[in-house]
Amino acid sequence: MFRFHWLTSLRNKLRADSTRRIQSQRKHARQLSLRVATAFVSRTAAERLEDRTLLTAFTVVNTNDFGTGSLREAIEQANASAGADTISFDASLAGQTIFVAGEITISDELTINGLGADQLTLSGNGINRHFYINDYDNENLFSVVMNGLTLADGYGFFNGIHNLSDGGAIFNYESLTLQDCIFSNNYAQVDGGAIRNNSGSLTVVNCSFSENTALNQGGAIYSVGGQLSIVNSHFVDNSANFGGGIYNIAAFSELTITNSTYSGNEAEWYGGGIYNESGSILVTNSEFSENSAGIGGGIYNTNFSFSSNPGIVTIRDTTFNKNHSGSSGGGIYNHETVLTLEKSIFTQNTSFGNGGGISNSLGKLSIQTCTFIGNSAEISGGGIESKNGFASYHPYRTDSITISDSIFSENTALKEGGGIFSSHGEISIFDTQLIGNSAMSSGGGIYTISSETITIENSELTGNSAAFQGGGLYGVFTSKVSINNSTVAANQSESFGGGIYVLGEEFTIKNSTLSGNTSETKGGGIYYSRSGSNSAFTILNCTIVRNSSAESGGGIYADFFTYTIINSLIAGNIADSDPQVYGSYIGYSNIIQDSINGLIDPILRDNGGPTKIHALLPDSIAINAGNNAAATDAGLTNDQRGAGFDRIIGDTVDIGAYEVQTPFTQLELRVVNSKTATQSNGESSSLPDNLTWVDEWSSYWLEIWISTPSTTDLGILSAALNLSYNTAITTATSIEYGSAFTLHQTGMINDVTGTIENLSAETSLTDVGDNQHVLFVRIKFESTSDDAIDLDLQSLSMNPQSSEFLIKQPEIRFVGGSLSEEVHGPSPETQIYANPYDLNDDDAINFKDLMLFASAYNTIPSESSSDYSWFADLNQSDRVNFKDLILFASNYGKRKSNQSTIVYPQNFPYAWNNQLLVDTTQGEPQLAPETLSQSTADIALNNVVEHVSPQLNPSQNETLEQIDIHVVDLEGNTLGRAASGTIYIDANAAGYGWFVDATPGDSSEFEIESQLSLIALPDTDAAGRVDLWSVIMHELGHLLGFEHEDTGLMQDTLPPGVRRLPSWELNIDLGNSYLPEEADSFFLTIQDQTELVPF
Repeated sequence: MFRFHWLTSLRNKLRADSTRRIQSQRKHARQLSLRVATAFVSRTAAERLEDRTLLTAFTVVNTNDFGTGSLREAIEQANASAGADTISFDASLAGQTIFVAGEITISDELTINGLGADQLTLSGNGINRHFYINDYDNENLFSVVMNGLTLADGYGFFNGIHNLSDGGAIFNYESLTLQDCIFSNNYAQVDGGAIRNNSGSLTVVNCSFSENTALNQGGAIYSVGGQLSIVNSHFVDNSANFGGGIYNIAAFSELTITNSTYSGNEAEWYGGGIYNESGSILVTNSEFSENSAGIGGGIYNTNFSFSSNPGIVTIRDTTFNKNHSGSSGGGIYNHETVLTLEKSIFTQNTSFGNGGGISNSLGKLSIQTCTFIGNSAEISGGGIESKNGFASYHPYRTDSITISDSIFSENTALKEGGGIFSSHGEISIFDTQLIGNSAMSSGGGIYTISSETITIENSELTGNSAAFQGGGLYGVFTSKVSINNSTVAANQSESFGGGIYVLGEEFTIKNSTLSGNTSETKGGGIYYSRSGSNSAFTILNCTIVRNSSAESGGGIYADFFTYTIINSLIAGNIADSDPQVYGSYIGYSNIIQDSINGLIDPILRDNGGPTKIHALLPDSIAINAGNNAAATDAGLTNDQRGAGFDRIIGDTVDIGAYEVQTPFTQLELRVVNSKTATQSNGESSSLPDNLTWVDEWSSYWLEIWISTPSTTDLGILSAALNLSYNTAITTATSIEYGSAFTLHQTGMINDVTGTIENLSAETSLTDVGDNQHVLFVRIKFESTSDDAIDLDLQSLSMNPQSSEFLIKQPEIRFVGGSLSEEVHGPSPETQIYANPYDLNDDDAINFKDLMLFASAYNTIPSESSSDYSWFADLNQSDRVNFKDLILFASNYGKRKSNQSTIVYPQNFPYAWNNQLLVDTTQGEPQLAPETLSQSTADIALNNVVEHVSPQLNPSQNETLEQIDIHVVDLEGNTLGRAASGTIYIDANAAGYGWFVDATPGDSSEFEIESQLSLIALPDTDAAGRVDLWSVIMHELGHLLGFEHEDTGLMQDTLPPGVRRLPSWELNIDLGNSYLPEEADSFFLTIQDQTELVPF
């Protein structure tokens, strides 16, 4: 980073003037010292050396600045007494302040022991500095130690005794150690608000620097040419133009910082916490928080002054939080040096320019085991920005970034590179996760341009998003891109390349998975375009599934040349054209088809190894169907999961990124009311059905079953796994193993984290699970006082929640000890519902609830303004009447703590829960869906009512006129629901965005898909969005008494880009306005009430 010319000139002049003054003073002092020393020696030649080096102790007994017993006199006596001396303070001075009227010179070894920084203050009174430490001997440094003092209100200015404007409290040339001291409100006209260390050695231990100021450099400390060590110290709210906390220049020395904090320091230009030039830095176990600067909010590090020394910066176990830069490097700015970060954390650092966490320019950057979360940049590189290649003359320019074993999550950039931005040079990423980063231009996870090589191995790019190209990775004008053993999943872009966008020469992706990525145009999984005549694109042993694009190439899009696909599984991708592969390719031993059924586990799971992966299902046609030579020639010894998972098992390699290692076992979860009966050995020929719902007060069992495919005759020996669950709504209370698993049982419930750890047991039997399902374990779940699902009064909802059961780290062994590959069955869809009788959500049905029920009695929920009327309508008849009172009375006095059984109507909760959900299998959410305004929703409802009213009688039309619509934030994938005469619409269509039809009568944006369904034309606004017209029509149906049906308008799911019709519109003429030709019974009958059986 180059400084402004005027600032450089001013700085050089100040340094030159200061240097001339210092040299003149030292010359004069040496001449004087020589004369004095010669006379002294001549007078004392007969004295023994021991007589002149005895330690002398002095005690300060008053707060006077001059005279007997004063600090000044004690120091003058110590200076006159050759050798090491000690000054202490009488206990009577505790709590007092000594005002220093002029700086005190220390010219000999001295220790000053204060009474404690909170007990004794030395004040410069805003007039002068406290100490000037110098004996004018350039060859040797003498030692000064100060401890237990506060040095406040010092002032370094040109007209002082030594005419030096630096060091508000101390100007040091020697070896100074500060312990347990406080430096507060000191000021320097140029450098070193509290301290200037000039070619000396400064050690700071257990000290605090606060609100010190320098007009130029080093708000607290300015150190040039000497050693500087900071231990267990705090720098708070110091300020300067450069180096708000510390300014250090040391070409061949080291700055060490240990266990220290830098908070709220400010620099107008560079280095809010620390500015360092050329010397090496070692920072360990420290914290930088809320520091700010024009560049380098936390640390600014550069090689500007001494080009012969590159500087080495090492930062370990250190946290950077909420630091800010106005230009680059919210946390750290590094220029032309070697920066190594180990086990450090960067959170919520910000930059108005580039590099929210780190900005690196022309330097070598190594990041190991670090975390970057929630950092942001107004331009590029929310987590990291690195720019190289513009100063090739520099001898230490290395142009490389290496990142390993790190996490980048939820970092953002308003332009490129939400997680990482890199230009020129090389970038290598190993064993790293980039999750949920976003860019408003390209490269949600990673943005690279003009890089020589990009290497990504054993890493995950998941859930990143870009408003333009390359949701996960954007790499352009690159010589070589290599992605190995990695997963790119659920990334999104609004243009090309939902998962990966590459414009370059050589692009190779091997042993990797691309799943669930989305592009609004082309290349849902991968978009590749060559940048030269020698370009090559190769895909080997990859799994590319369930990606989507709005136009073409749901899995892969590559144009203008022929590329290579070998041993790869490309299936279940979605696009308007060429959904699996777009472009000309050659290859062999691939599976390319529209469906994944029977091929892979549809859920991306932790199946071992550092990255999630789709396992092959039993009997998958991908097993043993690949080409061995292609895999071995490429050096593939393991599948995507790495060591321990051989690439070729048996005679032939499998297709895709996953290699079946051993026979399969299948894990199934079942939620049941009571324990499932089994045979004596714990087996069962069939599995119980999952409960569809549970009320929030009830207990239930989760059973885990294991089975093997029919092709396996091995029995199961043991099983071990961890289980997680939603601890906010349910509590695991006991563990009971199946009758087969009687040996070595373990398991620990941790309800705080919602995990059951080390569920493990073994069987003495040899044949369980080989031809039937065997019960491994069952866990009882209950509702405790810490578990709650409250009634949703705003949206009139029973607020159903999921237990979120998830198996992690399973390990199943067969008899004989061999490991199994595990396939997971679908997770239970059991929902837990709030208790409508407990109206005040206090876990009891008591007098308070009765009063709330009574306040709604005799109301009509569809017309009532009461928050409780809809819930009190326990039989959902749109009347709160005597039948509801009977239901309420049957449960009165029950409490959750007594595990009371609640009596519900037979059709509960279905009549309460007519939610319309978005069909998530038919598309992906938008990156930034617009929020539906209330006025737009009102207009849409009026249009629908106007459309259907000609088919209804006056009474029915009167009912429609009373219907209201509210835009709210509904849970999960819910699009709409209706209750008590009100339609509730989700604000952004569950993330898919609403299609609001300006001309709802003609459906011109759609074409016929089936008898009662239209599908959006590709280039219209309706494509990929949820049709608001269909949702309002559906919810009107509920308000008119109809339940969900298997087909047509009343289906319980609606895909984006689809319009559903009632049957009277079968003869619709697309593109023209029309009047309905026949009425459907759908709107001819209004049911007075939903028929519910209370018992």
